[in-house]
Amino acid sequence: MDNLKNENVKGGGQLKPDIKQILDVRCELVNETEKSVDIYMYGRIVDQQPIDWWTGEPVPGDFIYPEDVRNLVKEAGEREINLHINSTGGSIYASIAINNFLKQCKNRINVYIDGIAASGASIIAMAGDEINMPSNTTMMIHRAAAGVYGNAEDFRKAAHTLDKFDETVLNSYKSRFVGTVEELKNLIKEETYLTAEECKVFGLCDNILEEMEDKLDAENNADIKVSLFEKYKITAEEKNTKETLFKKFNKNGGNNE
Repeated sequence: MDNLKNENVKGGGQLKPDIKQILDVRCELVNETEKSVDIYMYGRIVDQQPIDWWTGEPVPGDFIYPEDVRNLVKEAGEREINLHINSTGGSIYASIAINNFLKQCKNRINVYIDGIAASGASIIAMAGDEINMPSNTTMMIHRAAAGVYGNAEDFRKAAHTLDKFDETVLNSYKSRFVGTVEELKNLIKEETYLTAEECKVFGLCDNILEEMEDKLDAENNADIKVSLFEKYKITAEEKNTKETLFKKFNKNGGNNE
């Protein structure tokens, strides 16, 4: 474990960050109302604020790390949290810590996958009371991975540690997954990318947003139909009344008695 660096252990699939990744990341609280707040987790998941190796200064940009998440949730108070995620993952240590922290919060948490929730980001998503995915978004689950240096004994220790992490990863999805543990293990082993529809079938998300919108549209259309019916029903009744009165008026030779 001595040579297994925390920052190198990932939920997997994480590319080395470049300047573009650094500038694009985002972890912030916005859109505050009396009852809810939006928290955005975009970018790389890290154990703590990254430090530039050359300057010793914090790397500019907002990264996703446990301390920052705790502060954002504290700022939210008791309000409902709409948690927006777009991340390819990062540190498994941080991902598990954030997941467990969010699960213990008293706040209701509605998760929205805005682009991709891969690797550790999908673990964080599992903390939601409700998980929502537009049809064009993706989730990826897989085994833990690590960069290791050292001798044969170091690699054996690292492999043993990764086996432990695989159990941790499995347990993060198990309570939601509708299939068997073996089936879930196979999906994780194969580094599986899942569409929103697949996530819903497997129990890893609750709603596909377009389906919710279609339902609302159908309800709105029904309301429109009822309102139009009532409107023109009244018009038709008025028309019939007017025609009856007009005929009666003509029959009486213009004498409206």
